[in-house]
Amino acid sequence: MNSSHNKTIKPGTTVITSNSQIVRARHATLTALTLLAFLPGCVSTIPEQSWPESRHIQTTPQAPEANAESANIPGVVETVPLLPAPGAEQSQSLYSVVAMDIPVRELLFALARDAEINIDIHPALTGQVSLNAIDQSIPRILERVSQQVDLRWSFDTEGNLLVEPDSPFWEIYRIDYVNVSRNSTMSADVSTSIASVGGAESAGSTNNSSVTLNQTTNNNFWQSMVQGVTAILGEAGAEETTEPETATAALGSVVPNRESGLINVRATSKQHIEVRKFLSYVQARALNQVLIEATVVEVVLNDRHQSGVDWTAIRAGLDRHKSQCPAN
Repeated sequence: MNSSHNKTIKPGTTVITSNSQIVRARHATLTALTLLAFLPGCVSTIPEQSWPESRHIQTTPQAPEANAESANIPGVVETVPLLPAPGAEQSQSLYSVVAMDIPVRELLFALARDAEINIDIHPALTGQVSLNAIDQSIPRILERVSQQVDLRWSFDTEGNLLVEPDSPFWEIYRIDYVNVSRNSTMSADVSTSIASVGGAESAGSTNNSSVTLNQTTNNNFWQSMVQGVTAILGEAGAEETTEPETATAALGSVVPNRESGLINVRATSKQHIEVRKFLSYVQARALNQVLIEATVVEVVLNDRHQSGVDWTAIRAGLDRHKSQCPAN
């Protein structure tokens, strides 16, 4: 080995072999210093990020306009619960009755005994019944009996059957009509006068016509209604007098109260059926009526009936005026 390549290196000494190694050493030292100086700056500029405790999706706040639009959205339509299924009605017991000139009291007692119902019969109830009913209910049999004998029947709160003579009783009816009476009178006069001028033959001839129309309308709902109810009850003098209140005040069967819209009627049950039917029809028709008044006038014209300006008469008047005025 050459002596130049075998050298003894003492501790604490630095051996430099070439210039290229010195440059590489300096470059490595500068790079390390640059990294050390850059790292603290990078760490200080990175913002700290705060993570939510829960990793679930968070609701983002909406704009005020979006909230206003969502407030106008109607709610969810809920299904209306269905009505319960109708239950089976208890069938009525049916009975068969065969009677020929049987007192009504005996028939009713026998019917109540077979139907096992309590019955109270008024002592004034009398009459004979002839009936043949097959498989009919108690109310239907009682209705048929009431057509032969004047009786009125009903069930009280405890289910007891009450039978009594069909004597008059009071019942109040409601009348939905205002307390107003209207009287109107209309008169129309139509007259025409046509004169013919301009000719010697037709001078002074005239054609006159006159038409007078009179119409009177009286609408008094309460008066006519009370009069009709009184006639149904067969009260004397109901059709003879024009003031039904006078007749009913003496008889005391119909008492109207126009201010409250009520009418109190004293009649039997059969008469009340007719009164109720009459009042229902009267109110239905009275509220649907409309009064329309129209006047139609027909005029027939021919060649003799002409109107306009007679220029011939005007020219004659001008000529006469010129002749009377002195010439300038």
